[in-house]
Amino acid sequence: MDAFQGALPESQIRSFIDQLITLSGGADEEGKDMNAILDQGFAALAAGDTNLALRIFGGASHAEPDNVRILAGLAQTYLAVGKIEEARALLESVAKEAASDPDIIKARAALDLMDLGRDAGDVAELQDRLAKEPENHALRYDLSLALAGRAQLEEAAEHLIAIISADREWNDNAARTQLLKLFDVAGAADPFTLRWRRRLSSILFS
Repeated sequence: MDAFQGALPESQIRSFIDQLITLSGGADEEGKDMNAILDQGFAALAAGDTNLALRIFGGASHAEPDNVRILAGLAQTYLAVGKIEEARALLESVAKEAASDPDIIKARAALDLMDLGRDAGDVAELQDRLAKEPENHALRYDLSLALAGRAQLEEAAEHLIAIISADREWNDNAARTQLLKLFDVAGAADPFTLRWRRRLSSILFS
């Protein structure tokens, strides 16, 4: 199946979407066919198959260019392949009324993490420094930012939880706020979010 390159006739776009519908098991109720296609795109992205995700979201965007879920999926895929500015431009084009869409929130949170991680410093250097100053919360926080910016959410969460365990309100709750951003990136129902929410609750309510 080919991705779209440039403007194509509507018939060719529809043919592509029809192929995706067939792969997803066929269309049923109105609107469900595209959602099934997009489910495939997000599943491919979660599995690390960014080529397939790009083909699905890129193709679907030609059929429904204003579909917020498509734009979010395409932005998340751009981030996964390192096309940061393309993702940023796409997210900036999203209408204000769609800002609360969960997939848009997830994409924007991931972009924010990448921006913060880029400014936080080198992971290896921060790890070496932290080994010498294990009680330095600011250093540990910077390391968590650097790790999160590289999509190493588990490692980032470990450091944030360590800060919260030692000092719940450190730096105006900065560690807790950052942990919540990780939850936004992973998604509310993701096992990562559920697991670390339990860890956070056990600390806050102990």
